[in-house]
Amino acid sequence: MSFQTALAAALQRASAALAPKPASTPLAPPSAPVAPPKAVARAIPHTGFLACLDFVWRFDGLKDDRAPTENFATAYGVTEYTWADAVSRKVVTDKPLADATQDDCSNILRVMYYNAAGCNQMAPGYDLVVFNNAMVCGAGTAARMVQQVAGVPVDGRIGPQTIAAVKAMPPKAFIDAVIAANLAHYAALPTARIYLKGWTIREEAARTLAYAMAGVQS
Repeated sequence: MSFQTALAAALQRASAALAPKPASTPLAPPSAPVAPPKAVARAIPHTGFLACLDFVWRFDGLKDDRAPTENFATAYGVTEYTWADAVSRKVVTDKPLADATQDDCSNILRVMYYNAAGCNQMAPGYDLVVFNNAMVCGAGTAARMVQQVAGVPVDGRIGPQTIAAVKAMPPKAFIDAVIAANLAHYAALPTARIYLKGWTIREEAARTLAYAMAGVQS
């Protein structure tokens, strides 16, 4: 399955799952982490950070991306707390989050999520499922889950031992194990009652695309 075909299939499933139900059917609680697919005006690489960013921004890519239960601002997947941290670390220039551009937030997500979770050292598909989890739970949590899956000491820091163990795992085994760990983690969160359906849809969309990136026959 090609990248574009896999992406279209993943987003079609997400959109179908979020389609309005007949009035006679009780609606599930809102699932803020999932949004209908957005049009993409630029060419997206099939692998690497930009491909992964394109996927997560279809769920977290709004200028005002605050979830219903959140009392803090979020833009393009970056919370006001992450923004303040990025400013202090000079990842972006000092200005309000309200003035952030997509390029500003893309740089934060590359440095503080994709790279911090070790995704820049992982093969295509592997990086997507880890980055997707980092976007929901934070880079530290994503890194610890990777280490649990890979069977190495869990310290939240992705180093040579973790990367070697990840590389030794077959693509399907790694992708499925990470997604299973993610879903178990989400189910235990206090907000699961509200968001678990949306997170599950998002994880299954990530699985479809990760398989295509990694060349796995689903």
